[in-house]
Amino acid sequence: MALLYIYQGPQEETTPLPDESFTRSVVDSFASEDAAYHGNKPPLFSDNEEEEDTPEERNFSANNKSTNVKRTRHHKTDYIPIEKHDPFYLIDVGNLVRRMSLWRQYFPHVRPFFAVKCNPNPIFIHLLFALGAGFDCASKEEVNLVLNTINHNEAWSQAVRDDTDYKAFKRLRLSPEEDIVFANPCKQVGDILFAKEKRVNFFTFDNEEELRKIAKCYPDAKLIIRIKTNDQNAVCAFSTKFGSTVHSNQAHNRNTAKTLLLLAKELGLEIYGVSFHVGSGNGDVQAYVSALHDAHAVFAMAAEIGFNLTVLDIGGGYPGLSEGGDRVLAAIAAAMNPVLEELFIKEGVHVLSEPGRFFTASTHALAVNVFASRTIPLAERENKAVVEKLRASDVPESVLRRLGVMGEYKNGKKADESTPAVPVLEEHQFYLNDGLYNSFNCILFDHAAPRLFVLPSDERWSLPAEPPVENDPTREEEEGETAPVTQRPAPLQLTTLFGPTCDSMDCILKQSLFPPLHIGDWLLAPDMGSYTVAAGCAFNGFATRRREYICSLDLDL
Repeated sequence: MALLYIYQGPQEETTPLPDESFTRSVVDSFASEDAAYHGNKPPLFSDNEEEEDTPEERNFSANNKSTNVKRTRHHKTDYIPIEKHDPFYLIDVGNLVRRMSLWRQYFPHVRPFFAVKCNPNPIFIHLLFALGAGFDCASKEEVNLVLNTINHNEAWSQAVRDDTDYKAFKRLRLSPEEDIVFANPCKQVGDILFAKEKRVNFFTFDNEEELRKIAKCYPDAKLIIRIKTNDQNAVCAFSTKFGSTVHSNQAHNRNTAKTLLLLAKELGLEIYGVSFHVGSGNGDVQAYVSALHDAHAVFAMAAEIGFNLTVLDIGGGYPGLSEGGDRVLAAIAAAMNPVLEELFIKEGVHVLSEPGRFFTASTHALAVNVFASRTIPLAERENKAVVEKLRASDVPESVLRRLGVMGEYKNGKKADESTPAVPVLEEHQFYLNDGLYNSFNCILFDHAAPRLFVLPSDERWSLPAEPPVENDPTREEEEGETAPVTQRPAPLQLTTLFGPTCDSMDCILKQSLFPPLHIGDWLLAPDMGSYTVAAGCAFNGFATRRREYICSLDLDL
């Protein structure tokens, strides 16, 4: 139970205030307990227990009798346990090791700097650092998280003291100068000063004002100029917000790469490299190749002005989905590697990258539970719109016939006219205990389309994508083996899936065909490890607190 001291102002000008160290210890105590509470640990004291004052607290009270300070105890509500039907994440740390191995296979000369923003899990930070990664940070909070997780963690240090041969701890301490890139091109002054204090050297920038800010706050920083790219085919494009222009005919544009290089020279700043980001989910391999050639052009510009660039940052956004992502990455790597070798690596340039989703997307699977349902007939206008949408879709005719929505035409062909032109449909609404405000925020912020699978249970339908499995009369059963059961493919019905909050916008799936559900059913969403937990909130008090960690690899570190 933490103590808060509310200072209401001195009654006299000479009244002493609490010293800084004591105030900080009180705040830290509160923050520590608050973190423990949200981490699913019970508070240290219940509401009806009293805690004796520490000597430091008694000394503070004695020295501040004339000060209008109220001493208040912070009481937490009773600890709320996790229930068996609460949503949870299944997190595979072994998959993280596989992803690092895959990255080295595709980009053997590119050191990854993990984008902390996509999933700031301390366990991931530890493991990726042990595997050789650096870190892409965008704020002082992320810098502080990385430093505290690795360099100021007593459990980490103790493990090294106990077993100095443990290979995972060979890289004991993180070097801010070499292992962190402050990759946000537009930084607050406080963040710049914090990074300077923590000896973070590498900064990205893309505009004149940022250069002048850095020149004033941190003139010794090692600067990386970020350039615009062709990201028109990206799912998440960034060139509208970040990047200097490489090729521009606009005389009034003060943020071209060449103009910024000249200004940096004038301000006495050092440019060390070039960075770019072609956007997340960009499957256009030529966009990556084009960005490499633009970066090489900036290297040439810098040489003419008097800079010797030695760093190339090829950005992030590389795919990490378990289905299809590796095929896209292989094509990107096949196009980039020859250009990287010819233009940069052969010249001794250090190449780094900022992958985030590549590492974490497939490490998390989210399990959610159905806790409520209702079925309602569609209103006339809405019903007509849904029927027309279904008729125009690529849904198989057999499904449409069963729903009675074949109507007159299907894909331009004459259909069965015996069915009603516009049948009245029912909408089956189900309520899940995670939604748009929590893990499924990725639908809004990351343009994600999570896949949902219904987990099989007794007397229920099989997974949506699973074909029927017939008994094989020619196969002999082994002793003790259960005979295979014929599974029926799940019928589909018009379904809407809501999250648990009181906001009607909290909708995961809207009027789409989906297998039947029942209260108590579990749904599984794979590939939920990126931009989910990082941006979710506990609106209405709903949060996915449970984490189940597994390791699918037998790691002998």
